[in-house]
Amino acid sequence: AMELIKRIQKNIRYYQEKIFKTEIEGSFWNVPLRRLLLHIALAFRKLEPVLSEEEKQWYSDIISQQVQFAIEHNKNFFPGEHSLNKTTTNNHTAIFMQGIYYCGVVFNRPEWIELCLDFARRLYESVRPEGYYEENTNEAHEGGPSLVYTRLTLGCLYDVLNGKKKPLEKFIEAGIFYRSFVNNDYQMISIADERTN
Repeated sequence: AMELIKRIQKNIRYYQEKIFKTEIEGSFWNVPLRRLLLHIALAFRKLEPVLSEEEKQWYSDIISQQVQFAIEHNKNFFPGEHSLNKTTTNNHTAIFMQGIYYCGVVFNRPEWIELCLDFARRLYESVRPEGYYEENTNEAHEGGPSLVYTRLTLGCLYDVLNGKKKPLEKFIEAGIFYRSFVNNDYQMISIADERTN
């Protein structure tokens, strides 16, 4: 596990020094760490007892920096907005939210936890009653379901909103909806997904 963590640290340092906010082919790459925020938090929680003070500080510093960038990148999670289908919110936003939530839990940052819980509740409200999250939609809700990305979005919400202990209605509907569009081998039927049409 420690070897893996050292590789992750090396990759993060490379990302910070050579990729993030540097010019690449005429444009600047400014997307903060996304899925890795969750993985860093979970790894840190397990490894904290064996990390040196210097390593703990390194993790704390990288998380503080990248979470702030991620919050800004996601427009502070659209405070007060309840019609999230009208924003640029998608599965990437949900992935960021899940990672920041766990960073808040592991690194004792209650303001991150509350920010993410507030957003998760509003994003849950935006899930269609039929059990899917619209992407590429408009005011008339003409965006169809995305089976791949609905799973990602709702998976993040299920985790952050504690769906295992609180089986909210839309999570149940999402399971029913998804199972309606898979074949006997549990492969998605491509015509049911707006992204594949």
